[in-house]
Amino acid sequence: MKDEQTQKLREKATFHFLQHHDFIRRVAFRAAPNPSLQEDIVQDVYVEFVSKAGKWDYDSELRPLLRKITTNIAKRYWHEKLRHLPSNLQKIAALTQKYLENERPAHEARFDDQQLALDLCMKKLTSRSLLILEAFYCKQMKAGQIAAMVGMTEGAVHKVLSRAREFLRQCVDKSVEGTQNDI
Repeated sequence: MKDEQTQKLREKATFHFLQHHDFIRRVAFRAAPNPSLQEDIVQDVYVEFVSKAGKWDYDSELRPLLRKITTNIAKRYWHEKLRHLPSNLQKIAALTQKYLENERPAHEARFDDQQLALDLCMKKLTSRSLLILEAFYCKQMKAGQIAAMVGMTEGAVHKVLSRAREFLRQCVDKSVEGTQNDI
């Protein structure tokens, strides 16, 4: 009896998952640290959603729930990816991810002055620089792939990355110095 009920709940969860599959794929693509991980994230969302089939209210809108599950799973992938980056790139990658997810660190009190300054400085970057930083640090694309995507040479992409890093370094240093002088 209980197995029958569990099976029906799983079928219902699978049905609703499939109805929202395209939505979940879009969220996973946006949140994934690498586009090739999109399907892995979608599969993990399916497993988590179906394994907790009895918890969900299928009469309410499921998109917010599925978005939260998807972003949480993507964050797990992000944390795994960040562990393998050099420490000097971890902060930039983490804040770039938050910036691109529209989770502005400026609104979170736990970030220190340097991280707040980095967020503000990232807002000053051109859209092209942001796109290239996102592709390089968030999507883990190689400079050659980025060059093909944006219609630039590989050397030009490296130059944009170098200049953006230097701009961020100087902007953060200047902002942090100004904050410390105010104290």
